[in-house]
Amino acid sequence: MPGRVLDQRRTLLDGQIQGAKAAGQYYASARDRLAGLVNQTFLAGPQFYEAPYWEAYVGDQVARYRASGLAGRGGGPIWGVLLAAAGLAGAIALIRRWREGPAWVVLVWAGVTALALLILTPFEWQRYYLLLQAPLAVIAGIGVGWIAQLGRKRFEAAC
Repeated sequence: MPGRVLDQRRTLLDGQIQGAKAAGQYYASARDRLAGLVNQTFLAGPQFYEAPYWEAYVGDQVARYRASGLAGRGGGPIWGVLLAAAGLAGAIALIRRWREGPAWVVLVWAGVTALALLILTPFEWQRYYLLLQAPLAVIAGIGVGWIAQLGRKRFEAAC
């Protein structure tokens, strides 16, 4: 049975790759994979389906979700830069404390996840990049906290 499952998965993946190539979503190089990782991690807005024909099935639900006020952050360069800056600050704060257990765990969690995505993801489908959102949220949160702490110390020193 495991052999049958693997054969079916290969067949499914081959079909998905053909569809992604036709839609221009297939990564032709390592550089494309890195650009896709950065785009899907920081810049891209939510992707509710990969194939346009799915809009007929879920379009009204997506519209209601977006209108609900619960849809989360949008995409784009402003949100991307803010998230990247918070993530960079968090990474710096964690690297400074890398010998502490929790800092090391978060850095490894994010690093291994990003590396696995770079190696294993053949096309730019956002669902694969969701795995990176949890460690990114932790790192960005640490970054915002670190920036706030530095700001508070400077403010207190100035007063």
